[in-house]
Amino acid sequence: MHLGDLMLSSSILLSGGNYQKVSMMAKILKLPIVSKNSFYKIQRTYLIPAVDEFWTEHHDTVSNQFQGRDITILGDGRMDSPGHTAQYCSYTFMEYDTKTILYIITMDKRVTEKKSTNLEKACFVQGLRYLLGKGLHIVEVVTDAHVQVASVNKKDFPDIRHSFDIWLETKNLARNHQGNFKLSQQKNQKDILSWTKDVNHYWYTATISNTKEEFIGKWIGILHHTVNVHTWVLPYSDINECNHAPLTEEPTKGWLEKDSPAHVALREIVLDKRLQNNVTYYLNCRSTAELENFQNVYPFPNLRRMRILGRKKFVSIN
Repeated sequence: MHLGDLMLSSSILLSGGNYQKVSMMAKILKLPIVSKNSFYKIQRTYLIPAVDEFWTEHHDTVSNQFQGRDITILGDGRMDSPGHTAQYCSYTFMEYDTKTILYIITMDKRVTEKKSTNLEKACFVQGLRYLLGKGLHIVEVVTDAHVQVASVNKKDFPDIRHSFDIWLETKNLARNHQGNFKLSQQKNQKDILSWTKDVNHYWYTATISNTKEEFIGKWIGILHHTVNVHTWVLPYSDINECNHAPLTEEPTKGWLEKDSPAHVALREIVLDKRLQNNVTYYLNCRSTAELENFQNVYPFPNLRRMRILGRKKFVSIN
């Protein structure tokens, strides 16, 4: 084999390039290069096995780095297209403290009976089992509030604590909560919107609370604070006052009137049953922001290349 053929083939593969485009450029330049059949033969015979071997060695090194430690991992998936038209899902696991990428798995919806809605759950299960099989002691996993993932984690991995991304919840609370829709028909909606856009209280409550009861007590305190009442009595919580220092001036957003339509609407948001039932998922105040930043710059795997190589498996480890 000519050294140039091997170097050119490896450069195309490892750069994420496309042989057809490189071949067209070479044709315009009248530059002879490796043929299409030779390119795929070299890729299949030498390059892919070398990449697989390198990946295995790298992953063993990463796994050994966390042996004998209690670790928290972040998990998040993304589809190749939005909605129910997705064909593939790429799921990434990241170690929480060091931000080390532990594992990336890509699945085709053909392994989930062509149901793209089940892809993220399937990736989560297989990826977590793989990491546990490597001997990692995972004590907590942090994901978005995916219903299927939460259900399967509770059922199949009861010893692993499951947390939701606190930042996603605070954004949804301020932007998409059902209570905000009801405000659109009220005359004094401006009074309440200034408070519902402020999500700092929910985040702050998660950072200082250790139990569900403590969280709810602090969270409900916003109903009293917004009407300029800073001490109260709750029969189901020991929290009975705001944590802030004595106020010396009026807030720029203005106080609400107790039991006014705006205050009643805020009460519906704060006392929402779904919100309170999910409190335990936010007690550790975890965020997957670093993982999402990684996925924004990490290119989606080239699944077309896998099919060209003739692989029969619909699951890939990247």
